[in-house]
Amino acid sequence: MIVISLLVVFLCSCEDHPGEPKGKVNNAMDYYFPIEDLRDTKVYHYKPTNKANQEMYWVLSVHDTLGKTYMITDAYSKDVNGTAWKLEWMKEEITIDSAVVKDYIRYYYDDSRYITPIRATIQSPTTFRKELNKNSSVIWGYSANDPYSASVKEEMKRKRTYTGNSYETNFNNQKVEALVFKDQFIIRQIKNKDEVLSVEDFYQYSYYAKGIGLIKYKRFFDESTYEFTLVDIYSVDNQNVPDLIRNKYDLSD
Repeated sequence: MIVISLLVVFLCSCEDHPGEPKGKVNNAMDYYFPIEDLRDTKVYHYKPTNKANQEMYWVLSVHDTLGKTYMITDAYSKDVNGTAWKLEWMKEEITIDSAVVKDYIRYYYDDSRYITPIRATIQSPTTFRKELNKNSSVIWGYSANDPYSASVKEEMKRKRTYTGNSYETNFNNQKVEALVFKDQFIIRQIKNKDEVLSVEDFYQYSYYAKGIGLIKYKRFFDESTYEFTLVDIYSVDNQNVPDLIRNKYDLSD
């Protein structure tokens, strides 16, 4: 089964970018997810432009441990049959200056829907930064064992570059400003440490809205384009949230 994941994102250079020039941003963390609001768990619902693609649900929560603040992203997809699939789980440490990945798990399925979680080794941790200049970038990447072959590893590297532009859009009938980033994936399958079996690279534009977080992304993969837009933010007990998620996060007991 092939799923399109939102959490791993990458970047390549290009001359024309969406949006209008904005320039330097002194506190870009205001455009990352609203940390204080997420102390009550929220579900971000992303819908694709192409209805044949899967919808996405990100469960976001924030908590403090030993004086540090962490954001958990628990990502799911829902296919055209209404079945929800757990995709990935990420733990980021949030400071006033940046967001860095501390833990990351991918989930794989076989034909019988048996799920195999694989915990990655983080190689480059930074996902977001407070101060942005045009063309400034951050990188996060990981290495993970292949669930079906002990001799194969997957290496992923994401480079996220601030284009210097912002983009005005609407969310819940209000105009919001989003910073525009260009992200590029480089994903390699490597056997016995040095034999490259395959290489995938693609890019996308990611839009982060002030006080909301990721509000839209548009991915360009070979001859295909995938576009997802945030349509709503729910509490975990909302009936629009798939049962698999609501049952896991049921707080009624």
